[in-house]
Amino acid sequence: MRSGGVTVSTPPVTPGTDPAVYFAGPGAVFGAADVIAERPASVTLVAAATPTVVLRMPPSLIADMAVRFPGAEREILVGAVDAGASAAADAAAAAGRAAALQPCLVAAPKRGIVGRSPYADRLRRAVVVAARDTSRRAVIVYGEPGLDKANVVALIHHGSPDRAKPLIEVDAARLGSGAELFGRGARRGLLASLGDGSLLLNNVHLVRREERGMVGGVRAGAREG
Repeated sequence: MRSGGVTVSTPPVTPGTDPAVYFAGPGAVFGAADVIAERPASVTLVAAATPTVVLRMPPSLIADMAVRFPGAEREILVGAVDAGASAAADAAAAAGRAAALQPCLVAAPKRGIVGRSPYADRLRRAVVVAARDTSRRAVIVYGEPGLDKANVVALIHHGSPDRAKPLIEVDAARLGSGAELFGRGARRGLLASLGDGSLLLNNVHLVRREERGMVGGVRAGAREG
């Protein structure tokens, strides 16, 4: 069990007596002994007392661990099971973060900077400088509507050492309370799922006065490009 707590029922030790009922918390492993002994599960999860995460592992994986550690004490086997469960939980969490970001992901750049004018050359150099900035200072990309500024941002991101991390776009003019970015209550915000990926805030100039504090940190120290 990854987190939370559940009430657990196991068959009676002596026939005719009541089942054993107890409370299990994080770190508990259920059914491993049954799988190893190739018998039906003898544990029933009755009720969750709190929001609970219980990870399900394939019986073949537990059985394989038993073969790999034939002389191990129960604590070692349980530790191996828990390590596998932790890896599964990490994979599930990563999948959850990817799903949360999917609607906002910015695609790879469609093209480079087109043209041979002094402006195009200057813009290409600015993209390279921004992409190589290991301090990851914020960058302001501005211009007339229709100039595909998101493609310039994608060029910077995909030309940087962080190219393997996600790049998402959020409309700053629709931030509202900021719940989409920062979360609220049990709801995770996009920034929590983004981690150390890159954020493109579109339409920053349309942010209302009372909401500017939320994006102030993004614009602080920004370079123009």
